[in-house]
Amino acid sequence: MAVVDHFKKTPQLSLGVATFNTEQRDLINDELERIQKENRWLEAAIKETEDTEEPFFVKNLETVQGDERSVIMISTTYGPDINTGIVNQRFGPINRDTGWRRLNVIATRAKQRIDLFTSMKGSDIKVHPGSSRGVVALRKYLDFAEKGILTDFGAVTGKEPDSDFEIAVMALLDRYGYKTAPQVGVAGFFIDIGVYNPYRENEFLCGIECDGATYHSTKSIKDRDVLRQQILESKGWAIYRIWSTDWFKNHEREKDKLLSSLEQLAEEFRLSRPEQLVEEENLEYAEETQKQDASLKKISEAISDYSPDQELREALSEYRQKKMTEKEINSAGCMLSDTMINLFIATMPINSNEFLSKIPLGMRESLDTGQGNYLPEIFNIIEEFADL
Repeated sequence: MAVVDHFKKTPQLSLGVATFNTEQRDLINDELERIQKENRWLEAAIKETEDTEEPFFVKNLETVQGDERSVIMISTTYGPDINTGIVNQRFGPINRDTGWRRLNVIATRAKQRIDLFTSMKGSDIKVHPGSSRGVVALRKYLDFAEKGILTDFGAVTGKEPDSDFEIAVMALLDRYGYKTAPQVGVAGFFIDIGVYNPYRENEFLCGIECDGATYHSTKSIKDRDVLRQQILESKGWAIYRIWSTDWFKNHEREKDKLLSSLEQLAEEFRLSRPEQLVEEENLEYAEETQKQDASLKKISEAISDYSPDQELREALSEYRQKKMTEKEINSAGCMLSDTMINLFIATMPINSNEFLSKIPLGMRESLDTGQGNYLPEIFNIIEEFADL
């Protein structure tokens, strides 16, 4: 136990333990009492601090204010559910309006060192426009402890795109199922296009910078943007840069490079948090798994009762045979598996927004990487039958 090691190795340094709730505080106190009964030297060492200016303590978030020690051990308390592996988005006092102040207090009590004990990462905490300031601060704090990066999640400004070039890039990404936002505010700058993470609602996967032809010949602008990109990356952003001349001269090549880069970033995120992506919570976190199961059941029942349009089924099956490899067709994650064809026929999505809203999250997440590339042509096929 860390407290025992501290009194063995550095008893000259004052120590405090801070927890995020009273239950964790009481649990630690009970465990310490048990250990002291078996190790009388520890009991004596702790008692020796009682007559000093900085006695040892174990306190919860609300009562730690004003107490400074050489070393503060912080227990974040919260972590993944033992059955689901998902971190429920309930953080006690941190969720309240003043939670960010209490987090600030607990993180500034150490004069020499903080030892952070946590069962969750910053990426386990979902930040969305309605998140409290305390939850955002906790996510940033854990990110900084893990990566040394002060994350800036970006703000949707409502500003319009700066150029037709940006509009064209956003339109292409929309066709391939990516949700975007123009002119995202980060660290005092505006990122041309923010691309949302397909696996984490309301969080950005990366930022895209669209550079015009004058960029190539202007050294001062180039130097300024190099520094700007370094600042954005220091805030946790992946930045992808597109040159307008390349985009219009070699459109297919540049499109493929962009989509490949986004797929790689999304896959890296998925693999880094696999336990989180089986059943993602929405804004009503605790009930999401149950809602997802119910939604999938309803869709399944709708499909079983639905009399599909045979011509559309044949058109989608024909497209599958012509465009997809045998490996893709035989994979359970195929965009045009028999189950997905049934879903397409039952829901008839003709654009990426309808695809995201009509096809259940669990089905979308089960698709293999790269299958989204087929969506634009699938939408075109479905649209031909939409009014029949």
